Amino acid sequence: MLERRTTLEFLSSFVVSGAVDATQRDDCNKLRAHARKVFVVLNKADEWDDLKPEALEDVLAQWRKTLGVDTVYPTCSKGYDPQRKAGLAFDLRGVDALRAAIYQYLARDGMEDLLSAAMAEKYAAVEKIVAGTCVTVAVEAFVPGSALYISATQAAAVAAIYYQYTGRVMTKSQALGILPVFAAQAVGSTVFLWAKSLLPPTGIVDVAAAGVALLVTLAMLLAVSKVLASGATLENREHLRRAFNDLRARARTSVSASTLSDWRSASFWAKLVRSLMYA
Repeated sequence: MLERRTTLEFLSSFVVSGAVDATQRDDCNKLRAHARKVFVVLNKADEWDDLKPEALEDVLAQWRKTLGVDTVYPTCSKGYDPQRKAGLAFDLRGVDALRAAIYQYLARDGMEDLLSAAMAEKYAAVEKIVAGTCVTVAVEAFVPGSALYISATQAAAVAAIYYQYTGRVMTKSQALGILPVFAAQAVGSTVFLWAKSLLPPTGIVDVAAAGVALLVTLAMLLAVSKVLASGATLENREHLRRAFNDLRARARTSVSASTLSDWRSASFWAKLVRSLMYA
């Protein structure tokens, strides 16, 4: 793992806001003297929303000229302050473009170790989320009305994975809105699971339903992880469907050959998740 000091020697960011301030050129130059690459970020880009469309571009051009840089990344994170007023809408812009530029720079300039370290932290967190969710679903599948509980658990996990990759909060309704994408790919399995959830515990049927729920859950969460890790968004439904179908096919044998004891073991799921994430 690279030390933070070493990381700062590779790259850093210089954040500005408002109209051009020529005095900040010296600060930017000092930062560039200690970092191989500096990304200049214009925060609070929403300040120009009420002006003509070209107003923001004029400000960006002025900052580029004043600081002597080729690119300035406009961003906005309105509403994400924990002290925000109730009901204030979230407004996040430009972060994805900035993140993509940083990752591209790291890969292009032979700093894959730094990029890999950043992604490894995300993968480790996602691995825990998926494994823990599968253990929970293994228990919920044996409860009458299980489909309702399982859907809520799946949605919470989708939101948690989304936060790991984007740093943004996904609402419960947004997370639940993702589930039908996968349900349509596993319609027979989903219908069986919902039908079973209306019945009292029966033993054999419960085990079958648990297997269905676990396979769908595992493939679903890993598909979300795969799409986000690639830099795509969850609005890319076709990408999600392809990833889900591929992962479900690859995981089916392992899940089918496992036992009730395996299903309730976090280590079992962690091992399986790793084998699928890094394959």
